[in-house]
Amino acid sequence: MMQYSIHRSQNRGGADHGWLNTKHSFSFAHYFNPYRMGFGALRVINEDVVAPKTGFPNHPHRNMEIITIVKEGALRHQDSTGNSGIIPVGEIQRMSAGSGIFHSEYNHSSTDRVHFFQVWIDTKENEIIPDYEQNNYQYHEIRNKLFPIVSGFDNRSDNTLYIHQNAEILLGNLDEDIKVNHTIRNPNNGIYVQVVKGKLEFGNDILNAGDGLQITETDNLKLKSLNSSEIIVFDVPI
Repeated sequence: MMQYSIHRSQNRGGADHGWLNTKHSFSFAHYFNPYRMGFGALRVINEDVVAPKTGFPNHPHRNMEIITIVKEGALRHQDSTGNSGIIPVGEIQRMSAGSGIFHSEYNHSSTDRVHFFQVWIDTKENEIIPDYEQNNYQYHEIRNKLFPIVSGFDNRSDNTLYIHQNAEILLGNLDEDIKVNHTIRNPNNGIYVQVVKGKLEFGNDILNAGDGLQITETDNLKLKSLNSSEIIVFDVPI
């Protein structure tokens, strides 16, 4: 029988550092909640707004898949493997930290803020060679449906980045009164939905911007948009 819980936006952790306004769906940095340590292989969902001319200086990661989804502005990336570039709205970055990597992320603009989600997912194997990919998606691919932007499964499309885990991340931009569903890719997986914008209906419950919905013991997700909405859907091992 399906099990689910809703984590309201106002209950997320986070802080306002002036240059950075951040919200944490799970325990991170100075926010610790023993009941919010992640969701299976999904360890971090941070929603960050970074002021112009600022960002995160060089710092290390290891044995983690790090996915960056920019919603407003552009982010400048540089890492110890020699990769560098700009991540604008409409592009996805996937970095496999593997055996160890250093990277920095800065707001590319000197005048406008950058708003993005950064996601950490455990790798299925430790100490892999660090790796980096970046790709764009087209608006029509995510309008009124769920489109996989990152996947560890073999039958992914050309516009879907590879992840070293039996997991999938999907984006959806939904008009009012649109119904979407997603069939879970692996019987050992669960679903986590992060609402970016708008209002949605899940059974008898209403989800608002910033809310998170986690679901286990089911093979299918069904949602209905009540107005113009944006969601990120995580299909991850539990």
